[in-house]
Amino acid sequence: KMHKTMKECMVRKTREDIADQLPNIIHQVIPVPFDTKGAGVYRRIQSDLVDTLSKALRKGGSDFSLWDHYNNDGDGGKEQGEVMTRLTTLRMLCDNPALVRWSSGEYANPDTKHGSEYANTIVNAGIMDGVNAAPKLDAVVDYITEVLAESPDNKVVLFSFFKENLRLIQEATSKITNSVLFMGGMTADEKQDNKNKFQTDPRTRLFLSSDAGGYGVDLPQANYLISYDLPWSSGKLEQREARIIRLSSQWPHVTIATFVMAGSIEERQYQMLQEKLKTNEAFIDGKHHDMEQSFSLTMDNLSTFMKESMV
Repeated sequence: KMHKTMKECMVRKTREDIADQLPNIIHQVIPVPFDTKGAGVYRRIQSDLVDTLSKALRKGGSDFSLWDHYNNDGDGGKEQGEVMTRLTTLRMLCDNPALVRWSSGEYANPDTKHGSEYANTIVNAGIMDGVNAAPKLDAVVDYITEVLAESPDNKVVLFSFFKENLRLIQEATSKITNSVLFMGGMTADEKQDNKNKFQTDPRTRLFLSSDAGGYGVDLPQANYLISYDLPWSSGKLEQREARIIRLSSQWPHVTIATFVMAGSIEERQYQMLQEKLKTNEAFIDGKHHDMEQSFSLTMDNLSTFMKESMV
């Protein structure tokens, strides 16, 4: 009904209208298994998250309120905030255990207002002791190494939610290629200089960006894009991928690779994003008439997923 109503007063151009002028798109979803110690920590935080979800559901119901989360307002605000801090810690663990320790250190540092109290708690409790392997980082570095070895012309754009993670990736890839950073906290001149370097320097073959690079940055020189982790917004995901899907692309096809830790919250994020994309297309373009009429993103079904997921 929404699509039919809008159709009378809307002209819409899509990629499909100019598909013959754009590079073909190859999508890859690459699952990465946890190491034994990392899996143990994941399950421990997961169990804590399930308990926290149960308390939040009993107190505030199944609907998650972003207003409560960011303003600590209402009966369920505190519990919902605790849900989000545990989710964020799980995401950091999936990316690299070093991020959990970094967040703990930031929280403990009186000179900063960053970091996670929950991450600081589990680090001080010794839960992270001996957890040093970073399976996703290793998998991504191997992938980049193979891509750059295939052809001296190949270039890679990589997105990650956590800015500190971009620095860790830059360090891990320093022996493979020169790279540049593009993220919040940098000046406009620094961003522009780094973008220009990636676009013009054949030795700089890796562009490491937070979602600050998801808008208004054209990188047609690249033929590979990696989502190291995922945003919650389908719009942000589409904006990421559009950085290399350009009319000015010099490539006949480009590859979009998404890395997810097998069985983890990242699988749920990926599933949610695909549903959101389908819903957007149903509203705007009248597609997917055979899909389910609705889907929910509540704490109730998050709790069910966390109880059933296997790491």
